[in-house]
Amino acid sequence: MLEIFTPLLNQTTLKLQEEILSIRKTDHSYYLQSTQDSYTFSHVILACGSEAAPKLGGSNKGFTLAKSLNLKILPTYPSLVPIKINSLKLQGLSGIKIKAKITLKDSTIILYQTYNDVLFTSYGISGFGVLDTSSYLHQAKSPKIILDLLPNFPEKSLENTLLNLIKRYPNKNTSEILSGLLHPKLALHLTQNLKLQITNTKTLKQTLYALKNLTLDSPSLHGFDNAEVSGGGISAKEISPISFESKRFKNLYIIGEMLDIVGDRGGYNLAFAWASAWGCAKAIHNALTKAS
Repeated sequence: MLEIFTPLLNQTTLKLQEEILSIRKTDHSYYLQSTQDSYTFSHVILACGSEAAPKLGGSNKGFTLAKSLNLKILPTYPSLVPIKINSLKLQGLSGIKIKAKITLKDSTIILYQTYNDVLFTSYGISGFGVLDTSSYLHQAKSPKIILDLLPNFPEKSLENTLLNLIKRYPNKNTSEILSGLLHPKLALHLTQNLKLQITNTKTLKQTLYALKNLTLDSPSLHGFDNAEVSGGGISAKEISPISFESKRFKNLYIIGEMLDIVGDRGGYNLAFAWASAWGCAKAIHNALTKAS
């Protein structure tokens, strides 16, 4: 990758370790003031990223510049991020990873569902499925997450399986029987902390419900420090969807994560950053070629 871009960069004037402090639109150009100098350009691209991963350089400084131009900025929030859960239901499970069906609800409304990894942590839950779920959490006013710990078992099938295990192994306790279906540490935790039992029909039904509907109340996003990307930012209504040029300011372009566009996990956000850069660069090239 470096070898591809190095010849192009050698044709470009680079200003490193220099922060743009302000931007102002004049009649036919843009006036930029930096920590070291001032500049006037006919075209400007805002590609400042977001607040996600501040240890890698993420910040809200690009949005400060956008605010000075009165661009519409939607509230930002961390996305593709682990989720914090303050619950005794998860204490002692750190390090255990399972595949589960994850349902995010806002009161009774389902906002998102997925079947993927769940990693229990000291602060809550992580894993691929949880990162995907986090992108929708900001929409909920009264969020809760429901885990189906045995999604490959329909409820009736699971009930029959447990009944057969009880009959076959009458001397085994609930934790031991569940260990054949769940991670042993998780099975022990559930029986001890949720008091799950399968000694009679009533307790069997209660255990079935808990295994298929482990409810985690009041989940919250783990913060920008741990986020892969950021949601919110400059409204996509502010730009042309083809050229990424501002609808209000000619020759001002906004791309990448500064826009309120969030893709799924799996490289989609990087792909959008590159695609928006390509669309923007092509539009500027065409405009300059036409002008000359």
